[in-house]
Parts: sequence; C-alpha cells; structure tokens
Amino acid sequence: MTQPERTRSFFLRLSTALSGCAAFVGIGFAWDSSLDGQRSTGGLLVTGLAVAWLLLSVYWHAVRSAQQSTVTPPPAERGEFALTAECKALLHSIGLGIVVVDRHSHILFANRDFLNMFDAEQERVHNEPLRNVLLAGHGASLSLSQRLADLCLQTEEKQAASFDLPLDDGQFKHIQVSASPIRNREGQALGVLLVYQDRTSDREMEEHMRKNAHLETVSQMAASIAHEVRNPMTSVQGFLQLMGREIDPAHTHSKYLHVMEEDLKRINSIITEYLNFSRMGTHDSFEDVWIGTLVANVCTLIESEANLKGISLDLIGDGENPLLIANPNRLKQVLINLARNAMEAMSEDEQSQGGVLRLGLTSTRDEICLTVSDTGPGIPASELSDIFNPFYTTKKTGTGLGLFVCNKIIREHKGTIRVQSEPDHGTTFFIHLPKNRLFEAD
Repeated sequence: MTQPERTRSFFLRLSTALSGCAAFVGIGFAWDSSLDGQRSTGGLLVTGLAVAWLLLSVYWHAVRSAQQSTVTPPPAERGEFALTAECKALLHSIGLGIVVVDRHSHILFANRDFLNMFDAEQERVHNEPLRNVLLAGHGASLSLSQRLADLCLQTEEKQAASFDLPLDDGQFKHIQVSASPIRNREGQALGVLLVYQDRTSDREMEEHMRKNAHLETVSQMAASIAHEVRNPMTSVQGFLQLMGREIDPAHTHSKYLHVMEEDLKRINSIITEYLNFSRMGTHDSFEDVWIGTLVANVCTLIESEANLKGISLDLIGDGENPLLIANPNRLKQVLINLARNAMEAMSEDEQSQGGVLRLGLTSTRDEICLTVSDTGPGIPASELSDIFNPFYTTKKTGTGLGLFVCNKIIREHKGTIRVQSEPDHGTTFFIHLPKNRLFEAD
C-alpha cells in the first residue's frame, strides 16, 4: 500500500470512529432528557447531528468500495508484468540475445545482443509481435522462435532448439535458442523469456575435433601400410640394381629394369609422404635457426633439379638472416615441397618454357615472411579453398598430402600459410612466422 492510500485509510477509519462516538453521545443526551421528563431541544439537535454523521459515513464507505472495485488491478494480476531499469541493465550486459514476450507474443523487451544478432532496431521491436520483428532472410529463425514461444506457453515448460542464421557474406552462424516461461507468484505463466546464444565456435571446435580423430586413424593406417610396403620394396629395388649390373645396357631388358626402378622410386616417394603424414603431431625439438641460411640451403638442394628442367632459380631477399626458434628439418621440408610443386607445374605447362622459380625472404619487427612463387599456369579459383585439405590433389600421380602436411607444419610453428594465384599468371605461397618467441607444438 502506498503512502496516499495509507492516509486515506486513516481518515476513513477516523471518520467512522467519530461518527460512532457522536451517535452514542447524542443518544445519551436524549435519554437523559427523557428521564427528567423534559423535551430537551439541545439533546434532539445533537442526536440529529449524530445520525446525519452516521449516514454520511455509510455513504462514504459505499462510494469508496465502488471506486476500489473499478480500479484497474496491478499488472501482475492482469497477467502482465514490467521490467525495472536495473533488470533491463542486467539483461543488456549478460552477453546473450535476450527477448521478453507476453502471452500474446508481443515483445516487451529486447537487449542489444539480440538487436545486433538480427540487425534490428529497438524502436521497431518494442510492443511488436515476434513474428513481425525479424527481417527478411531470417524466416527459419522467426518461425522457430514463434513456435518455441507458443509451445512454451502451452506446456509451461522450457523448450530449446537451434538453427543456422545466414550472413551477408554467405556464411552461417549456428544459433541455439531456448524459451522459458515467466511466472507470477501464483505460478501462472505471464510470458516467455527467449535466450539466443551463438554456438558457431563450439560447432567449429566439434568439427575440428572430429577431423582430428579421423586424421589420427588415417595416419596410423598410413604408417602401418607404409612400413609394411617399404620393407619388401627395398629388397626388390636391391635385386633390380644387381640385375642391372649383369645385363648389357643396350639390351631390351635393361630398359625394362630402368622403368621398374623409376616406378619403385615413385612408390618410395609416395610412401615417404604417407610417413610424413603419420609423423605429424610428434613433438620434435625446436632450436635456433638462421632462416636466411636455411633458405639458401634449400636453393642449393633444388638447384640441380631446376637446371635439369630448364627452370631459372632466383633467391630474393633483403640480405637479412633473422634468427627463429623452430624445427629446421620441418621448415626445410615445407620449402622443398612447395618448390617441387612449382617446378612440376611449370614443367607440365607448355607455355611456361621453363619458367622462373623465386624463393623470397623478408623480415619485420614482428614476423618473418617466406615466399615461393612461380610463373606456371596458376591454380583455378574454384580449387584454392581445397588445396590444403588432406587427399585433395589435381595431379595424376599425387597423394594430396603434400600441402596438407605443409599447412600442419606451419601451424605447429604458430604461423600461417596462404596462397595467391591467377590462371596464366603463376602462383605464390606466403608463409608468415612470428619472431622471437618459443613455440609449443599443438
């Protein structure tokens, strides 16, 4: 009860008490006068006033009762409710999309996270039906939210579901929404509280874990198969070399032996890739590596192969030799793999006429950037998003593990690798490695 209501109640009770007292006093005067046998004009006057006051009090009670019966009940009794400023501030800072609707699905409150999530405005959502609020393109989320709110009111139990929210760039956000009934003190449902949570990162993490588990199984199989195949293959290759020494090089059988040796070398290279794939994730030691020296050594290793294919080899850099804590063998493996891929692409392209292979090194205060570029045919745009996936290849004899292993190695060094390519304009791989920090393998 408010202060004005307490005041009115006090005066109402006071008037009732005074009227009762006046009535008894007047009746007493009248009785006393009758006992004396006198018709006391004063006593009658007092009695009349008391009766009038009593009637006036009764009338006042009747008027107040009628007014109270027509006063609008508080919101909670009407099945409605209102949020305080403190409650709204709390809902704005909770970090989730929050919507409060009444029993008719009209929005009573929507916090900033919900407005940002659905690109809506506060003025457009307040007191509007939930079905009319979400913009075009959010039909699935709107339909699901409305159904959850209706089902929550019907069952008076919490409901939950999830949906994919489309974005302007063609991507999706995975949103989980829950609907909980809002009850009054008597337990009656007054409305629904809708909570929207962005679970995109959780889904990506689950997908990442699923892929890792799959790759772990595949890597174990690859290691087992590679070891089992390499052992007998080594024996076969040794016997072929012995037979080659006893056969005249001009004989036809000598040519057959040469073909067999070349195929065995190709099989050996495939087995090596599978073994490298199976060794990923092993915690090899990191040490101080002079990156400029490492790149120069790679150029020396691939120089003879480039000359045989008529490819020019250029080393581009600013003359620096930055120090990095890394695994030198793994980084060398990445550069050699990228360089050989580039030489294969240029040698297969008739228009390249040999081509040019460039290895670059630039260093800034925060990172080291290594580049491997070629003048080959380039990579189609439709394939750029898949080249780092395992077992994806466009080569006739490829395994699809080379670039995947390169990406994994760079990630172990807390770096990134990206590709830039245009058809008929060559391809460039950029490797960014952070400087001056001790890395921990994933």
